[in-house]
Amino acid sequence: KERDLLGATFLHLAALVGESQVSSDLKRAVEVNITGTINVAKLALQQGVKRFLFASTSHIYRSSSGAISEEYEKFPQNTYAQMKFEAENALLEIFKDDFDKLVIFRIFSILDFGTAGYTLGGRVTEAINNQKKILIKCALDRRDFLTPRNVSNAIEYCIHSNLAGGIYNICSGEPRTVKEAVEQMLVTAN
Repeated sequence: KERDLLGATFLHLAALVGESQVSSDLKRAVEVNITGTINVAKLALQQGVKRFLFASTSHIYRSSSGAISEEYEKFPQNTYAQMKFEAENALLEIFKDDFDKLVIFRIFSILDFGTAGYTLGGRVTEAINNQKKILIKCALDRRDFLTPRNVSNAIEYCIHSNLAGGIYNICSGEPRTVKEAVEQMLVTAN
């Protein structure tokens, strides 16, 4: 049964995440990441949602060693990012007459212990647990790393605030190299 969403804030986090997950089942990824997002957004708008919050990714931006604002050049870096970018564009069209109801979060890199095995944090956790070495590609690349707690705090703030409709980056504003971030994890583990 459809639930009445009149006046509710709807947080849409459902997605097949990560390039490996997306590439392994492209059809399913399109169904979830694009078609599902469109269907849920249309229903939420029809049901009278107060706000629709959508989790996207910073990987829709062109790579940069500097700060990235919401207006920075878009150049999706992989299939997952391309799907998120397509979903964003579809949402902007769906909410074009109700833009104040749409909030898109572009979440930057998440790094912490206990994250999925295909992530950097997951690979570091596995290496520590199994006492084995891992090869880390792009060790000198600079990224803006967040913990899951950072992201949930930012989203919770936005849910409970009167944040205007728009697109917002969720980031620390303090990029580090991948090597520096991994070294910090290793220090924390000891």
